[in-house]
Amino acid sequence: LAQAIAAKTIAMFDRKYNPDEMFVCGLLSHMGELAFASLFPHEYGSIIRDQPPREERIDLERTLLGIDSSELTTELFLDWGLPAPYAIAAGSHEDLNANILDELNTKRVAELLHISYQIALLCNGIKVSRREFKTFEKMIQKLNCMNVNFSTIFDAIVSLWHEWGVTFKIKTKQCSRYDEIKASIIENY
Repeated sequence: LAQAIAAKTIAMFDRKYNPDEMFVCGLLSHMGELAFASLFPHEYGSIIRDQPPREERIDLERTLLGIDSSELTTELFLDWGLPAPYAIAAGSHEDLNANILDELNTKRVAELLHISYQIALLCNGIKVSRREFKTFEKMIQKLNCMNVNFSTIFDAIVSLWHEWGVTFKIKTKQCSRYDEIKASIIENY
């Protein structure tokens, strides 16, 4: 939910994207993982139990299930009739160096979903390294958000996330303001 709200909110500021379409992409961008967890709870549980790094998880998914969750996300998008650039972007947003992201529009959507995913991680208190955070900050500087300070956008996303959480009875975590998160990451690494 946090990723979907982040994607939509950023798209409202950066007019290159359709906010509603980005909401759907953000909401469904990890559908492959949900499908695995629903269809193969024991097998997939053994894969994610120890929270392995992404590359290791992908290898385990391919070995045990014959396809990885990112590929499955792409295939689900296509099966549902969603546009191919969105399918590819949703399936590849965690690997922005993927060769499949060669088309400019697809790459831009993948970058927006990646930024939104990083925001969702921060909202949920998941620690990111200083290097990951610096990469994230470089990406947000490329956004064209009409000269609005990113911390203002981030704080709006968190507020909306909490509101939606109440509406849909989804538990959300308390999240610090963006400037506090940034200071903490810089200080602790």
